Amino acid sequence: PILLVISSITMRIKCLYTLLFALAVVGVGHIAAQENVITPVPAVVEWGEGSVDLGRDLKLYVDAPKDDALRLEAAAKDTGLRLSRVCRPARKGFVNLMVVEEGDVSALAAERNVAEGYVMDITAEGVSIKATSPAGLYYGLQSLKQIYEAHGALTACHIVDAPRFGYRGVLIDIS
Repeated sequence: PILLVISSITMRIKCLYTLLFALAVVGVGHIAAQENVITPVPAVVEWGEGSVDLGRDLKLYVDAPKDDALRLEAAAKDTGLRLSRVCRPARKGFVNLMVVEEGDVSALAAERNVAEGYVMDITAEGVSIKATSPAGLYYGLQSLKQIYEAHGALTACHIVDAPRFGYRGVLIDIS
């Protein structure tokens, strides 16, 4: 009888440890999934509270040379968001894309490849993407699209990113 009691207690402890392990794995997986919704992973991602109200069209403002502005508008509409173009920056319910001087982007983006780097801020008021070139704005839009697809919303965050290397590479596997 004592062996049965000890065996029963041992079995319960094993079940408890298994359950705790399973909960820990599921919990950690959820946290990692929220933080890694953008590929490639940006240099800085700080998630915040709240999100942009998507109940109405967002106002899209593009401050870039004309040809680039048209391409950026097409890329912005490809995000799946309902957007309507406006002629000046909006203050509420907006997606503002702005080409700025080098000093107006973060030190991290400037330290890397400034031409393709960007800084994105998503708040309850809207989305602001700043870059020193239209290419940077384009890459910022790709990150915005991935956030929207992953969360079904524009979750508040601050992102700073730029390529880690000054060149692009391709691996061709001939095997």
